[in-house]
Amino acid sequence: MVLSGMDWGRLAAGALRGVVGAMSMTGYRTLAAEFGLLDQGTPPDRMADEAIPKLMAAVPEPVRPAVVDLLHLGYRAFGGVVYAAVPQRLRRHWASGPVYGMALWLGYTPGSSRCFGCIPIAAAARTRWPCWPLTTCCMAW
Repeated sequence: MVLSGMDWGRLAAGALRGVVGAMSMTGYRTLAAEFGLLDQGTPPDRMADEAIPKLMAAVPEPVRPAVVDLLHLGYRAFGGVVYAAVPQRLRRHWASGPVYGMALWLGYTPGSSRCFGCIPIAAAARTRWPCWPLTTCCMAW
């Protein structure tokens, strides 16, 4: 089995790093929204509304923000596990983390939209979310 040789501790640490990254992005998004830089809602909120509207309609309004945050944390935890599974020789370079974080973020909208089948990938790629407030945060992740 492929997973038999995996270092489960390293994967768990990767998941934890992904969650920490998501939490820092959530704080950064909150600041950007409070400064009026996100006029169309945050990417996780928009994905929940556009990608899984039937599921989110069943979520009571008072707990909806928490559910969106949990979905975001899960996405980033998964991303952390995938990065931890990348061979060490590829992760050694100082730029590998920021490049991976940017790829994960840039693939979030078109990839998630395509996966859930809510909008074609070309339309998802044209979604106009302000890039600069969130780009710096993803580079730091």
